[in-house]
Amino acid sequence: MFIEGQTPIWWTGPRAIRSLQEAGMDFGIAPMGSPFVDVRLFMLTQIAVDRGNAAAAFAVMQYFSSAEVQKQLTLRNGIIPANSEALASPEVRALRTVASFGAALHLGTPMPNHPYADCPWGPVGDAVTSIWNGVLSPSLALEQAQASLEACIRSIGK
Repeated sequence: MFIEGQTPIWWTGPRAIRSLQEAGMDFGIAPMGSPFVDVRLFMLTQIAVDRGNAAAAFAVMQYFSSAEVQKQLTLRNGIIPANSEALASPEVRALRTVASFGAALHLGTPMPNHPYADCPWGPVGDAVTSIWNGVLSPSLALEQAQASLEACIRSIGK
């Protein structure tokens, strides 16, 4: 809706940058509230230890989490680096979108690493769209979102 010019503001995250750039939009980024923040990561498992690959797996983890590699990934792909030193580098800070989203990291709350955390995204997004488009009243849209959320929660672990 934002890209189509139907709303003056969009509360989103770094995943939207490419769409905005492809649309040729002149946009700005401002921190809002306390966003959920997540990172992509590697984990060392017992399988690597049992197979004698722990040292190699750890070396890969150290390589990809290093400031230099994180900086290069950011410069090539526009990702928000998880490494604070990479985020603070002059080259990364010169990337307006990355620097803006990077600043929001300090205001954020870690994204829960649990299946329940995925439940709200679809229903709440659908409710907001339905309210915005006048398809449903706010109370009905939110009742439906709550029902969907509760169904999602009940389905976890079955």
